[in-house]
Amino acid sequence: MAEKTHFGFNALRGRGPQDTGEPESGVTRHTTGMPEKPRPGWWPDSTHPGTKPGEDANLHVGRGLRLKGEVSACDRLMVEGDVEATISARILEISATGRVKGSAEVETAEIDGRFDGQLTVSGCLTVRRSGHVSGTIVYDTLEVEKGGCISGDLVRTGGAQTEAAPVIELAPPEGAAAQN
Repeated sequence: MAEKTHFGFNALRGRGPQDTGEPESGVTRHTTGMPEKPRPGWWPDSTHPGTKPGEDANLHVGRGLRLKGEVSACDRLMVEGDVEATISARILEISATGRVKGSAEVETAEIDGRFDGQLTVSGCLTVRRSGHVSGTIVYDTLEVEKGGCISGDLVRTGGAQTEAAPVIELAPPEGAAAQN
């Protein structure tokens, strides 16, 4: 008569039915090919040789994605989906499909979608033609394309001093300029 063979999970691990640690005769041990311990740098938290902390710390929230929470120590945040967060980044880009709600402290911001909340930009804030920014906006330099919309409290920082946003004077009508 033929011998019975145990083909359960232990057999695949190389153990016989008695779990003695010795492989059952005729059973081949299979491995995944992965090392017992991972090599340094295989996980995003560990540093690779030649890289500096904070280098290439980019985050892209794609169309249809939702992110809620806190984003910090980010070099560039690109938003095409929905974000509700407290943001600390160097560059904030919101595409036409992107929406951000919350607070953000950035060096530069380019808004082509929507931002609602408190936005602090130490450099240039650019609002594109389909951009909408509302809430409390603190900026150093402001660029708004035709069609872009800003509403809320605007505060311009002038280096160390902070001043209220200047009132924009409208140009006189074309006919009025010819009379003077």
